Formats: sequence, C-alpha cells, structure tokens
Amino acid sequence: MKKLIQKRNKEKKIRERISFWFLAFLALGLVFIAPIWLQNRYVELSEKEASLSKEVLELKAKIKKMELKNNKMSSLNHLSKVAEKKGFDYNTVPLKLMMVGGN
Repeated sequence: MKKLIQKRNKEKKIRERISFWFLAFLALGLVFIAPIWLQNRYVELSEKEASLSKEVLELKAKIKKMELKNNKMSSLNHLSKVAEKKGFDYNTVPLKLMMVGGN
C-alpha cells in the first residue's frame, strides 16, 4: 500500500514537472512570437493607412475639380453664353399695332 502511494506521488510529481515545462515553453514561445506578430500587424496597418490617405487625397482633388466646374457653369458669363446658344435673349419691346382706348 505504501509503495502504491509513493508511486502515485512520484507520477503526480512527474505530471506537475511536465505541465510546468509545457507552460514555461508555451509562455516563452509567446514572448518571442508576440513582438514579431505586433510588428507585422503594425506594418499592415501602416500600409492600409497610406492607401486610405492616398484615396482621401484623390477624392478631395475630385471634389475641388467639381466645385470649380460648378462655379464656372454657374457664372453669369457662362449662363449668358448658354442662353445665346439656346436662343434665349432679353425680351424686346413689343410694337404697338393700334391704339387702344380713346384720346
């Protein structure tokens, strides 16, 4: 009976040592892998930020071009040229064909 208890205690100690070393190697692996993973993640996010910044600049330039085009098309000079091309002009004074009313 005493030998059985000693054998179980010995097996328990062996399991504890194996568990300890397993956890120690796992923690050590995480310590070495974490900085590499963080660096790769940082590089990936930096590239994404650069591409999004470029896209924002392109969209801002497109907005400016549209604003300039809108300003040009809404100017009085442009509107008067378009009116002349389409045949719209200032109203002319109508001619009197006959007198209405007396005097």
